[in-house]
Amino acid sequence: MRTKQCGEAPPARSWGSLAWRAATLALGAGALTTGCLFANERVCMEDEYPVLVLDGDRLKGGACVRKGEPPQPPYVRYPSDLEPTYLREQDGATAEFQRRLDEDASVPEPTPSPS
Repeated sequence: MRTKQCGEAPPARSWGSLAWRAATLALGAGALTTGCLFANERVCMEDEYPVLVLDGDRLKGGACVRKGEPPQPPYVRYPSDLEPTYLREQDGATAEFQRRLDEDASVPEPTPSPS
């Protein structure tokens, strides 16, 4: 077995090993900062459904409403074929709903509040 001489540099690490560690660290940090680890998180609780704020003809923000209760103004419900269940579906559903509003120019009326 060879012994290290005084002043001799330590053995070099392989670039492959360092590159692999750096790539793993970067992917892990990216997953944490982009929310990829939470892609299966539900938009609302199981006893709720998602709604959006309708400001004029633009959709903004959102909330969750208990199933069986109508959304209160200024909230409107997603069309049934677009209602997202998971966060990964929400952006696409909102964009498609806005596209339909822009195309049809038929803005859904917010549900009137009970008197």
